[in-house]
Formats: sequence, structure tokens, C-alpha cells
Amino acid sequence: HMRRRAPGETVEPFKERVVERQAAPLRDRLATWVGSVGNQVGDAEPEMPDGVTDRAAEIWEPLLAIADAAGEHWPATARAACAYFVASNSNRGGSFGIQLLADLRRIFTERNTDRLPSTFVIAELLEMEESDWTDVKGKPLNPRMMAKELSRYDVKPTTFKYDGDSVKGYTTTGETGLADAWIRY
Repeated sequence: HMRRRAPGETVEPFKERVVERQAAPLRDRLATWVGSVGNQVGDAEPEMPDGVTDRAAEIWEPLLAIADAAGEHWPATARAACAYFVASNSNRGGSFGIQLLADLRRIFTERNTDRLPSTFVIAELLEMEESDWTDVKGKPLNPRMMAKELSRYDVKPTTFKYDGDSVKGYTTTGETGLADAWIRY
């Protein structure tokens, strides 16, 4: 992981012209090698590690094909890296929207309900210690931000009765409810 340099640390200055000169022999060897395996790599359909599908497989396929062509330890090393990064990305909770859907599912499940007012949902999200809802682009998540993000998943707030009052909020059912988005994402 990259870290900011501490005040007492020094680093060697990066000089592009020097690095280009140093890298020229390696670049030339790589160009020759690529020319010799280009067709093999271009036509390859490498075996994917378990759990690597869809977009992740599309991204990793050419990298694994290159590793297979390189031989030695590279096929195993590349597949281990692929499995690690794909698994760690899926454990991270995904994008802002995916994390929002996951946290909403948690709230609705804990409350064992199919509808909650936006104000209640926002308050619950802001109380989650392990989440970042208190700082979304420099301000706390609000109903408008939430509605905009959820609209990407065809989830929209609706008006319903809650504790005898007419409120705007989210439901799990219906055409614009959360259930379909939970299943898909």
C-alpha cells in the first residue's frame, strides 16, 4: 500500500529520462516475447479460479493468458492474485450503491418490516458505527442523496401510512421496492 512520506523520510527522486534509459533493454525483450506469443495469448481461454465470473473474469482473462504464456510460477501466481483481489473486492461491500442496499437490507431485516419512513432509515444509517454515511462527499447522507442513489436500482420512495401518518419512505415490495434490487445486487 502506498503511504504518505513521513517528515523524516527521504526518497530517491524519480527522473523519467533515467528510468526510460534503464528500462529500454527490458522493454525490448518484452516486445520480442510478446511478438512470439501474441497469437497464443490472443486466442487463449484460460481457466478461471473458483468464484471469478462475469465482469471480473472478463478483466482477468487476458492477464491470466499472459501468465500462462510466461510459464514457470506465473500461472499460479496470477491465479492466486486474481482469487485474492476478486474475493477481497466482494468482501468490501462494493460500490456506494451496493453498500447502501446492503445496509438497508440489514435495517429492514432487524426491524422485521416491509416499510420504513425515509427519516427513520437515514437516522439508522447515520447511527451505524462501521459505515461512512456521516461523510458522503463532505456531508451526511440525506433523503435526497439516498433517493438519487437508489433510483439507479429502480428503487423509489413512495408515500404510505406509518403509525397513522402519511409518510414518504421505502418498501420492500412493489414495482419500486427494495426486494428486487436486493435479489439482483
